[in-house]
Formats: sequence, structure tokens, C-alpha cells
Amino acid sequence: MLVAGVGAMLPVLETSLATTRGFNNQALTAETVQLQGDIRELEAQVANFTSLQRIERRALSLGLVPANGPIYVEISEPGPEPAKVPAGYLPVATPVLAEPESWWESLFGWLPLLD
Repeated sequence: MLVAGVGAMLPVLETSLATTRGFNNQALTAETVQLQGDIRELEAQVANFTSLQRIERRALSLGLVPANGPIYVEISEPGPEPAKVPAGYLPVATPVLAEPESWWESLFGWLPLLD
């Protein structure tokens, strides 16, 4: 009888376990949807914070005003070596190419008279 009782309880326990896992799955899916909504809301807030009009209003409220004109400062001292400037901002160096040898110099260059 004990074996029959345990055998009858196994399908009930299996169904209960499957139901519990289904509810957990639904709860996790709902939490995922909620978090994705929160992420989209935060992205919208970041986009709002980085808008140029909002930054300009905030700067004016802090007492900052647009500059009248740029001020250029010339420095006569050379900069540190090597230049600590990103490569994209450095001028492009053009390589100095040596003149190619003529064909007759390459053939008779071993003669001491042609040096």
C-alpha cells in the first residue's frame, strides 16, 4: 500500500513542481519587461539632459554667458617630446622618397669610376 500511495503522489508532486516553475517563469518575464521599460525611461532622461537647449538654460541659470570672442595664446617654448597629442590631430608627415637609381647605374654601379 505504501508503494501504491507513493506512486499515486508522484504525478501530483510533478504537476505541482511544473506549476511552481511556470509561475516563477512568468514572474521573471514580468520583471524583465519592467526593467526594459525602466531602461527606456532612463535613456529618454539622458537624452533630455544632454539636449543643447537644456544645457544652455542651465549655464545661464548659473550665471555663465557666451564669450565675446576667442582669446589666442601663443607659446614660444617647444612642447614635450614626444608630442602628447592624439595621432589624429598631428599633421600627416610626408615621407621623403629617395630618387630611384637609373638602370645603367644599377648595372655598372660596381665600377669605381661611376661612384
